Amino acid sequence: MTTTHTHDELIKIAEKWLLKRCGFAFRELTTFASETPDVIGFRQGESILIECKTSRADFHADKKKIFRRRP
Repeated sequence: MTTTHTHDELIKIAEKWLLKRCGFAFRELTTFASETPDVIGFRQGESILIECKTSRADFHADKKKIFRRRP
């Protein structure tokens, strides 16, 4: 059985997951590269960025973003 979540639900799940692994996490924080990741967390000099996708089409559309093509 497949469970379908909304984008907001996925963000909350990701944030909860990150908070277990990082000292803190932010939702929809705008970055220097003009990217707004759904959730980003920081720990010991590293970052973990999570993008939540609710469909395959959304996943593929993300590849077209300028900061994905030229990181």
